[in-house]
Amino acid sequence: MARAMVTRRRASQGDVDVPDTQAQEELAAEDTTPSSKRESRSSRAAKAQAGQGAGWGAYSKAKETAKKSSFNSEDQLKVEDDPILIKFVEDGPFESYYQHWVQRGKGKKRSWTCPGEDNCPLCDLGHAVRCLTLFNVIEIDGETHTPKFWVCGKNAGDQVEEMALSKRHSPINDETLYFEVIRKEAEFGFKYTLNPLRESELEEAEVVSDEEIDSFLKDLFTSGPATVDPVDQAGLGECADEIVKKGDK
Repeated sequence: MARAMVTRRRASQGDVDVPDTQAQEELAAEDTTPSSKRESRSSRAAKAQAGQGAGWGAYSKAKETAKKSSFNSEDQLKVEDDPILIKFVEDGPFESYYQHWVQRGKGKKRSWTCPGEDNCPLCDLGHAVRCLTLFNVIEIDGETHTPKFWVCGKNAGDQVEEMALSKRHSPINDETLYFEVIRKEAEFGFKYTLNPLRESELEEAEVVSDEEIDSFLKDLFTSGPATVDPVDQAGLGECADEIVKKGDK
């Protein structure tokens, strides 16, 4: 059966391009205090990202981008109370990135995609990050087989990695290999368990055909606004300034 891998289109971790040498030299020539660095980054990002252009075409494009946000995308795998049966389409993740999760006041939280510690106001403050890893999977519900992207935190990501590196379950996208994903409440958040299953253990309707796999491989999810929240450099700077002002992290 044919296999394909997503081509990595970005040279850096996170969701922004690495600044060119000239831009790095210009930044080094500026005032390098944490406050001035945040202000400089924020102003450049605001100029580059604030507007989407004039006209109804730009409005339609902006709405479509917002609709594809990872917070409300129907294409993201949701693991909740009931176990879910999945099949990995590739033998590894198509993206890994860092995310800050900031508690701002009682009951208020906000996540921020980290552009990398060399260009992140929250990293400048020593704010912790978590690693998120994204996989192309097929969600299986009886005879309904739906392509999804799965965003894994460290708990689930470590289990997938362990399976992927083991002799018994490698590659994780073996044509006869499936996984049951179970989520349970833990002391802090949730704990995920992956149970490997072979095709022989499934109902006939649950088995994904070679033709389906080939079809899914032609339209894989990739890193972008639909799967990774874009870096908001201006917002990161404002958040960092607020943290410094309030004297907390």
